[in-house]
Amino acid sequence: MFQNNSLPAFNSNIGLVALRHLKDVADVECFDSQPEAGGLWHYTETSELTHANLESDVYYKQNGYLHPSIHEELIANVPRYLMQYKDFPVNAIATPMFMLRDNFFSYLLSYASHFKLSKYIRLNRLVSSVRLVSGFQDKREKQEWGLTSTKNDHRRFVVKYCSTTKTSKGVSPVGYAQFDYVVVCSGHNSFPIVPKIDGAENFQGLQMTAHHFRSYSTPDFRHKNVLIIGARYSGPDMFIQLLFNPYIDQNHVGTIYVSGDVSCLEKSTDFAHLYARQKIILKNGRVKSFGKTNVIFHDDTQAEIDLVIYCCGYHFRFSFLENEDKLINWSLNEHLGKYWGPLYSRMFCIKEPHLIFIGNHDHSIIIQLIMEKQCIVAKKVINNEIQLPSSQEMLKSFHEDLRKYLTLNKPLKDYYRLDTSVNDWSYIEQLRQLAKMKGNEIVDQTLKNIATKFLELASVGNWLSYRKYDFAQLELPGYRDTTDFL
Repeated sequence: MFQNNSLPAFNSNIGLVALRHLKDVADVECFDSQPEAGGLWHYTETSELTHANLESDVYYKQNGYLHPSIHEELIANVPRYLMQYKDFPVNAIATPMFMLRDNFFSYLLSYASHFKLSKYIRLNRLVSSVRLVSGFQDKREKQEWGLTSTKNDHRRFVVKYCSTTKTSKGVSPVGYAQFDYVVVCSGHNSFPIVPKIDGAENFQGLQMTAHHFRSYSTPDFRHKNVLIIGARYSGPDMFIQLLFNPYIDQNHVGTIYVSGDVSCLEKSTDFAHLYARQKIILKNGRVKSFGKTNVIFHDDTQAEIDLVIYCCGYHFRFSFLENEDKLINWSLNEHLGKYWGPLYSRMFCIKEPHLIFIGNHDHSIIIQLIMEKQCIVAKKVINNEIQLPSSQEMLKSFHEDLRKYLTLNKPLKDYYRLDTSVNDWSYIEQLRQLAKMKGNEIVDQTLKNIATKFLELASVGNWLSYRKYDFAQLELPGYRDTTDFL
């Protein structure tokens, strides 16, 4: 190991972007638990529902769930402008406006090849624990973690990892490495939220989440009445997959019930014909309870159903930080496990600022671009181009961020959520001030034009019209996103 090492733990697609920016200022190793780079976009047809032996899976054994959450026919829910990274635009001629799963995965592999990232990536390595070197007092434990040499004792972190591929004897080899920085790019779309509903344990049909969904054929949806719980993004995506799939007709599945905040979907003209013939039935509010074969809705109406899909988002979890150092405060039992920290600028661990989190936001349609801006900020901090405030000042800034957030009348579980045209641009400005960089007016205005059209269509549930819209007409002349601007 060399001085000023940086580790993006659990590589995701944004881990590749972090690697691109950090490799020029640090000796970087990037640990990825998957057999191929790309994070969630590395598709596998296996889910918890179909895995032959879950307890044999190293990732599952550590976390209690599998990593992948991508389905086979997935289409990105934002235009390609919002899925491409600086200095590496998508081929507009060869790529649809809304990229398919394999389009974006190919883009990520090309990105990694273009910036020569593969030599930094350690595939099939799962980070199991990240500890502070200063936290070890017991001599035997220090020996176990490879801290016997005084030569490397100046390193700030020691990382324990294991191979996700087992030896012929069924053993996952374990290793240790020391680093000055740890950059966490593990993503947050693997640990699905399943709300507690009375009687759910007695329901005799299949219960699954969007995390488990892979295709219209697995599980068998033929003639099944389906209940989708959740109506924001994943919910409509699920019923679009089942009702507008080119490989099956709309009679393949039975009636689809959608429960949740359906206020936007109720306005939809795209799906009005399906509402009229009760192919889709919207039920506002929470599900009250389950019977053995039926469900009781908030309005006390009932329906016979065969299958439930929970589309309720994801918990955060950083299992590799669940140790005695307690660098972050997190509990699955509080705020759905989605409020944690404290972090300065929603990035830097205030207890130990050399621990940096990138990509822990959702909802805003420009979230991919925001995550890259975080990568550039991290690069500048690691390269000593900018200095972070003192711990006391960072904590004061955190409390001010929290105060401003609470004025939006939102729950703490959504603190890391950046909503389109609500608080996403104010966060970008915060990152720009920290990095002492300006934005590009042409790029910014193009993105704001796209966001305006998105809100116009999504607010009335017209997801089909949204995907058909030609966003290229909103691109301003001279649009080019580069690292010259943040």
